[in-house]
Amino acid sequence: MATTTRPVSDFLSVRSAYAPQFPPSGRTIAFITDITGVPQIWEMPADGGWPRQRTFFDERISGFRWSPTGDAILFSMDTGGDERDQLYLLDNESGEIAALTANPKVMHLLGCWSPSGYEIAYASNARTGTYFDVYVQDMPDGEPRLVFEDDGTNSVVGWSPDGRRIVVSRAESAIYNDLILLDVNTGESRRLTEDGHESAYECAAWSPDSSALYLTTNKGREFKSLARMSIPDGEIDWLAEPEWDVEAVAVAPTGGRLAYVVNEAGFSRLHTMDIASGAESSVDSLPEATLQNARGPGSMDWSHDGMKLAFTVNGPAHNPNVWVVNADTWNTNQVTRSDTGGIPRRAFVSPRLVSYPTFDGRQIPAWLYSPAGIRPTGENPIILHVHGGPESQDRPVFNPIYQYFVHRGYSVLAPNVRGSSGYGRTYIHLDDVRNRMDSVRDLDYAQEWLVS
Repeated sequence: MATTTRPVSDFLSVRSAYAPQFPPSGRTIAFITDITGVPQIWEMPADGGWPRQRTFFDERISGFRWSPTGDAILFSMDTGGDERDQLYLLDNESGEIAALTANPKVMHLLGCWSPSGYEIAYASNARTGTYFDVYVQDMPDGEPRLVFEDDGTNSVVGWSPDGRRIVVSRAESAIYNDLILLDVNTGESRRLTEDGHESAYECAAWSPDSSALYLTTNKGREFKSLARMSIPDGEIDWLAEPEWDVEAVAVAPTGGRLAYVVNEAGFSRLHTMDIASGAESSVDSLPEATLQNARGPGSMDWSHDGMKLAFTVNGPAHNPNVWVVNADTWNTNQVTRSDTGGIPRRAFVSPRLVSYPTFDGRQIPAWLYSPAGIRPTGENPIILHVHGGPESQDRPVFNPIYQYFVHRGYSVLAPNVRGSSGYGRTYIHLDDVRNRMDSVRDLDYAQEWLVS
């Protein structure tokens, strides 16, 4: 059969399903999918079955949270891609939707529910238009209350299971932050960390007894490790210290186990840990891919009984889909089957992880996508793609533009030049301030390597 030359629209029609969450019952799973062309909330049986659409807007849904009682879904949505998210409440039984905020000039950062399900917490720049404060709002129709005012960029991390405290993240730079503990009843706050100018504290998840946070941090070290932070004194116990960044953490509501993800050279590796014994196991039955959402960092969600873990698998040959792992057997199951735009999955190309020497002798990691049977040379068309950030990382996720150009006979080189994340503290700072042009020199050497 002759090879069909496909238009770019086919590749842009490849669909995604991501950001899965279980309701308290655990019988279904909700997620975001762009199956209609616009990201909306859908729901389906947790073990697979026919999906049910829950929202029907012409604007994209950016995130959602199940209520602890399962009777409502809190979600955020912007207008025309302006990133000024407003918050809405979906009644799970009737399907009716109520707007919780209605100021199109203000940005609202989706936060979380209180354990009782009577309140929500979120961050907003309503006070100044610049700084993000924290608000609490009674559900379903209360007025927002300013509970944490601060001239900084703050976001809500999580509400303690005992209902007394909220953890707030305060950004100190593009890559570092501090954690602040806020007493909901008194309004008093204290810093859990004091070194946010040089350390990152991410993915913080409360222990079920509200005595600690499980998180990732590179405090005093090269890579982000898995740690337990005591709430009373802020002391840190190190739980896992791989020679790569730990990029995600999820604690089972039952408290017996947790899951964490390691970013190994760009690929995601899923691990589980018995909290009491520290015994670990890895989940090896997943595709060679990442556990990233289609529109940002990955997230995992445990069912309330701690028996199922949901996440997104996103790889070069695997458009984003929801997967579930069973904690009894550690067997994995792909729950959603997002369409590939009529393109056979075998047509998608996975890259090779390569490296090339640069001006100071360092090796620069890069992903090289090439049409089957073609070795890139200076005589072949090659696209050099530079990721943004600059503190970001090109990873092996599904990229419709890369796939389209490879389909048309191009090769694509996606380097992670100095200043990229994912390779440790030292590497990300190599292009700081006066050294910024060194990352550009890395690109010059990529071109030289390609034609050599």
